[in-house]
Amino acid sequence: MSGAAHADIGAYLLVLWGIPANIVSIVGYHHRPSELDDKCSDAIVAVHIAQSLLDIIFEDTKPPSMDWSYLTQRSLTAHMPEWLKFALERTKMSSSQNLQGLLGTFDEKAWNPK
Repeated sequence: MSGAAHADIGAYLLVLWGIPANIVSIVGYHHRPSELDDKCSDAIVAVHIAQSLLDIIFEDTKPPSMDWSYLTQRSLTAHMPEWLKFALERTKMSSSQNLQGLLGTFDEKAWNPK
């Protein structure tokens, strides 16, 4: 598994432990849900968004590591500022300075591939 990401290693371990395939898929594809077929569950969307929001908050990822085209197709991008604010509040980083700086991350012109 040379060069494997944490999602790949996590999915590999879950297979070894006999975890159901749908859970393995959520773990394995949570950074790239658009690579799964259309039967993608809401659970992978939630894990993908949560992981991406935490990347923004704790790793200052710009542009965000989200699968924007996938989320745009599902009309979810408009909710990102609200969800980021929620995540900031839950991680005790809700100062207005941090919030305003991070909300700038969601300037669609800066990140959304057309």
